[in-house]
Amino acid sequence: MAFPIHRWDAVQFGSSTVPVPIAYILPSNELLAFAAQTQGTIQVMLTGTSFPYGGRQLEAALVSSADVPNCRPHFFNKTQLYVLVLNSDWYGYPDVLGTCTVMGLSSPKDAAPASSPGNAPTDKKKELKKEGLQMSSGKQQPSTKGISTPAVVVILVAIVLLFLLSIFLNRDD
Repeated sequence: MAFPIHRWDAVQFGSSTVPVPIAYILPSNELLAFAAQTQGTIQVMLTGTSFPYGGRQLEAALVSSADVPNCRPHFFNKTQLYVLVLNSDWYGYPDVLGTCTVMGLSSPKDAAPASSPGNAPTDKKKELKKEGLQMSSGKQQPSTKGISTPAVVVILVAIVLLFLLSIFLNRDD
């Protein structure tokens, strides 16, 4: 099933300096149900747009525009657009918006666009890791990965030992 792309943008998640492309679409109820079954991760084929996005199949996260790129419930309520966070590098705005086809989604003739926020998937435990972020129900949070507590303890002990060793070597005995 193909969906016209309404807008392109680039976003930087968390403390990353690497922009990620996002495309805005108006999904059908079938796409929202399909995305709920796949925890929001889908495969899309981008067509009708310029290189390097056109003709590529990419993994994407489908999230509400109320949450990505930031908290904008009024924007979502007015437009009902969802965001495809594409697993790709940002190469700039394409010349033509194009369309995206969701792989694995049948194309029934009566597919209707989602028309109200109540049609959004209700599974709030969706987890998707992307670019060091945890996207939980579309809300970005910095990754909890970092220096573990045991590593911090080892570093502090090493600093204290080096300090004591320097005191011992500099004594005037």
